[in-house]
Amino acid sequence: VLHPPGFSGSADTGVLFYQGITRLTLTGSVNGRAVQGEAWLDHQWGNQIPGQTALWDWFSVQLDGGRDLMVYRVRRLDGTVAQLIGSVVEPDGSVRAVRGLRAVPGEEWISPQGRKYTLGWQLVSDEFDLTVRAVRREQELLSRSTRIAYWEGPIEVSGVWAGEQARGTGMMELVSGTWTP
Repeated sequence: VLHPPGFSGSADTGVLFYQGITRLTLTGSVNGRAVQGEAWLDHQWGNQIPGQTALWDWFSVQLDGGRDLMVYRVRRLDGTVAQLIGSVVEPDGSVRAVRGLRAVPGEEWISPQGRKYTLGWQLVSDEFDLTVRAVRREQELLSRSTRIAYWEGPIEVSGVWAGEQARGTGMMELVSGTWTP
């Protein structure tokens, strides 16, 4: 899927082109135990550099019933929002942009290193009102190779889509800035 409009960002934050496969069959083993499920694979490329030219809040949601949602909120280094985009992937694989999208921050968590992350969100559009909640708080990652501080982890999603109850799971990535080891 090429998520509309095909990129994220702006002239002042840099641009990332984005494509994804929102439902891959996953099988394998973890510590000798067989596992199976669904995975979301994404690929990004461009000149947007996390922590240096932009910060972001990213959500990948797999809803019960086969519909998928991707929301991407690009922020400037001062925290102001440069872009908020979303796309819906229908069970038949067709994709469309989300209209009337809002991302309302909720519950915050402060990491042991003092960084603030929003772990509860309300994602609202012309057709849905979804609550996003982090499954675990302690998911801050401090990357030595990229020198980025970010939170990444599983989420639970519930709410209403087109007047019907909606539930799902997914991942959330919140980039807070650079980090010096």
